[in-house]
Amino acid sequence: MRTLRLLPFALLASGAWAQATHDSYWLPYQAWRQVAPALEQDAAAPTATFPDQVRKTGEAAQSYFDARVANYLNPHTGAAEQAAWGTRPLATADSLLTLPPEVQQLLAVAAAKAGTSVNSFAADDKDPVIRRMRQALERERATLRALIDSFATAKAPLTEMIDASDNAEIQRALVGQALSSAVARRTQLAEHVKREAADWTTYYKDLLEGATANGRTSTTSAAPSPAPAKIIRPAANGQVLLTRYIGEWIFPNKGLYYGPQPETVELVVQESNGNLRGTLTAKFITPLASLQFEFQGPVQPGKTQTFPVSTGGTVEFIPGSAFNLLEVNYQTPQATSSVSTANFVLVKR
Repeated sequence: MRTLRLLPFALLASGAWAQATHDSYWLPYQAWRQVAPALEQDAAAPTATFPDQVRKTGEAAQSYFDARVANYLNPHTGAAEQAAWGTRPLATADSLLTLPPEVQQLLAVAAAKAGTSVNSFAADDKDPVIRRMRQALERERATLRALIDSFATAKAPLTEMIDASDNAEIQRALVGQALSSAVARRTQLAEHVKREAADWTTYYKDLLEGATANGRTSTTSAAPSPAPAKIIRPAANGQVLLTRYIGEWIFPNKGLYYGPQPETVELVVQESNGNLRGTLTAKFITPLASLQFEFQGPVQPGKTQTFPVSTGGTVEFIPGSAFNLLEVNYQTPQATSSVSTANFVLVKR
């Protein structure tokens, strides 16, 4: 009953909390996305105000990620109270089910004595005093037997009540586990959002360096040329950043794939002097097989990066629809390989 009284309150509170936090990060998100598309379009022909434009867009992105972590992914004010409720066992009726041994012994001894006393008097004795004494003892014995029987009869409803309380305790424990899991998952998501915010910061930094490389901005001062850009395609054909490829990548739970079903995939990509190199290790569920190879080669114009692999065949890397997604396409002509082709989408660690 206590659980039923608590649930409406929890649902009502969580609904109000969700509405408040949604508004708190949705407005910064809209402000960021209103200026972001124009930034990437202007990068093709940047003006003197482009660096300030990049700075403001980066600040808008950071405001969104900060608001999302602080107001949505951080545990809300009722999380501690809910967690405490989830670890506090419910009261049970176990103590009512078992009659204390000393009481059982007392009733058994009293009933036995009453029976012995009744049998000590003849049932056909004509003495009125003895007859009244025998009747009194018989009533006492009947009362004791009725009391013993009543305890046995009370066990059935008490057992049902204890079973019900046990079921309630199981449900309470499950709810407590779900609450704890939700808090842990929210903490993991908060860390993921923080890493995503750092990736966006790197992205805008690289975008600024690429757009302003070799004095491409319209400025009147004769400033020295900045460092070479980290852009692998000319701005006229669109820009692809090295950060879309380099780093550590893994296959997420319930990830997307085509062909053999991956169980685990780990990809490490590094860059040095315009060359990409790395390793890929994968285990598959169907068929039961594994892959492990190395690759390296120069950065290529275009979105897709294709490299020969050490075990024979090729591997392609294609940036996904989101900043932290990378599609991998592996092919080998070797007939002896248990996995001749594989395609899956990885997420940046």
